[in-house]
Amino acid sequence: MTPDELQRIFAGPSVIDLGPIYVKSRVKKYFSIQNQLRTSILAQIEISHDELIESNTKPQIIPPSQTAAFELVFMSASTQDFKGYVKYIINNKHEFRFTLLAKVEPVQLTLESSTMALKFQEKDEDMDLTNYIQLYNKGNSAGVFNFKPSQTGIFKINPMQGEVPAEDSIAIGITYIPSGTNFKGESERLTMNVQDGETQYLTCTGFCNESKCDFKERLLDFEQILVSDEKTKSVYLRNKHKTTAVFQVYWKLPPGITILPTRGRISPDSHTELKVSFQLNEPIVMSGDILVNVRGGKQAKLAVKGETVVPQVKILEDEFDFGPVTFGSSSSMKLTFVNESNIGAVLDLDLTEGDAEYLEIAPAREHGDDESSFIESFDDGPANLDEMDAKDMSAATDESDDDEEKEKPRKYTIKVDFSFIRFFS
Repeated sequence: MTPDELQRIFAGPSVIDLGPIYVKSRVKKYFSIQNQLRTSILAQIEISHDELIESNTKPQIIPPSQTAAFELVFMSASTQDFKGYVKYIINNKHEFRFTLLAKVEPVQLTLESSTMALKFQEKDEDMDLTNYIQLYNKGNSAGVFNFKPSQTGIFKINPMQGEVPAEDSIAIGITYIPSGTNFKGESERLTMNVQDGETQYLTCTGFCNESKCDFKERLLDFEQILVSDEKTKSVYLRNKHKTTAVFQVYWKLPPGITILPTRGRISPDSHTELKVSFQLNEPIVMSGDILVNVRGGKQAKLAVKGETVVPQVKILEDEFDFGPVTFGSSSSMKLTFVNESNIGAVLDLDLTEGDAEYLEIAPAREHGDDESSFIESFDDGPANLDEMDAKDMSAATDESDDDEEKEKPRKYTIKVDFSFIRFFS
C-alpha cells in the first residue's frame, strides 16, 4: 500500500487510559479501524501482555467505508501502574501500535465511620438494639467482604459476608445484645476482611442500664386438671432496681404453657402481673422452668409443674332389666356413676338415639340433694315456636294448658365428683 492509501485508514484511539481499576477486575475497551479506501483491507491486532490475554485478536476483513472494532479485555492479578503497547497490522504488512494505560489498585470497600455507639432509649422495649452503617464501593468492580464473628458475642453483624456492587453501597446492621454484667459501656473492635483489599475495622460500644428482676413465687403448681381443660394462674414479676426494667419471656416454654403478656416494662420498685395458662390435649406430667430475659440483668426463673389426666368414670351396674312395664306407666332402676380419679369429671349423656327415647335421667332422691347438684344442664327440645312445624303448632293450640305434657329432656351434662352419684332412669 502506498503512503497515500495508508493515510486513508483511520485507527484509534491512539491512547487508551483505563484509569484506576481494581486488581483482578476485568475492563473492556474497544479499538477501531476505519477503511476509507475503495478496496477491502485485512486488519488484526497482536497481544504481547498477559493482562490482555482475553482480548479478541481474530483478523477482520474491513469493506470500503466500513469500521471494525476489536474488543480489548484487561485484567491484572497484581497491583501496578501499567503501560503497554498493542500492535495492529494492516494487510499482514503494515504495522502500527497504540498505547494502553491502567492504574491497578487493591479493592477498596470503605465503612462510613470507624466507630459506632449503640445506646438504648427510654422508649425502647426490645432486648437488643440495632444500628446501621453504610459500606461504600467507589471502584469499577464489585467488592467482596467477610466479617469475623464477634469474640464477645454481644455484637451481631448482618450480613456477615457479601458483595458490594461497583459504585454502590449497602447497609450493614450491628446488633447490640447486652451482657448484663457491664453497664459503663461494652466495646469490641470488629474486623472486616476485604477480598484483594485492605482489612477494615469498626469499633462498637454499647450502653445499657442495669436491671434486677425476679418472681415473687418460687413454684407455680397447676396440680391436676382434665385433658383439654385450661387453667390460668397469675404470677408476679417484680423490678428490684431503681430504673425501669424491660423483660421478654423466653420463647421455649414447658409443654402446654402459655403466658400473657410476653414482653413489657416494669417501673422501678414495682411489679407486673403475668397470666400463665396450662392446657394440653393428652395426659402428661409436666414440669420445667419459665425463663424471662431481663435487659441489662440476669434471667428470672420460675419453676412450674402440673398434670393433665383423663378421668376414670364407670357405671357400677352391668345391665338394666326393667322387665314387663305396663303401657302408660314407668319403672325406675338405680344407675351409679363411679369416678375413680382424684379430680371431678363432667359427662355428656345423649338419649336421642334408638330406644333411648323411652328413657330419662333424674337424681336419686335418697341423696337429699337438688337436681342442680348433679345435672349441670339439659336440652329440653324446641326453645320457641319458630322451631315447631305447623302440625306441632296446631296440636299445641288444641290442647289445654292443664293437659299439656312437657317434653322430657333428651341430652344431659352430668357432674361426677369423687363420691358415688345415683340416678334413676
